Amino acid sequence: MASNYHKPCAELDECDRLIEEYFLKGQYAECFKGHLRLAKKEYPLAECQTGYFYHEGIGVEKDMKKSFFYTERAARHGDRDAQFNLANWFYEPGVIVEKIWQRRLRGIEGPPGKARATPWNTAMPAE
Repeated sequence: MASNYHKPCAELDECDRLIEEYFLKGQYAECFKGHLRLAKKEYPLAECQTGYFYHEGIGVEKDMKKSFFYTERAARHGDRDAQFNLANWFYEPGVIVEKIWQRRLRGIEGPPGKARATPWNTAMPAE
């Protein structure tokens, strides 16, 4: 499954193995666990896949906060699929953007330029 998009490496080989050995056989929880291990090591493809698993509730309970966390992290690491998913799942429908503006209007986040809690500087959700 190697392509020009992802550089050949042990992590890419492991992601491919997880898909072939578990996902294609319907063993989604095992596939998720393997991707999560790689995502915690900040491998972008695994971060993107982990965000997808959380978004869709495949092999793990659906969790939009964790989906956003891993998808956004993969996007920051340059994963184009994650960048697309981030825009499509969270920004375009206003899922995240609308919440930020609502919080600013209520004064929770404070004025621009001041330290405030946003999805981009919060800690990783608990596992």
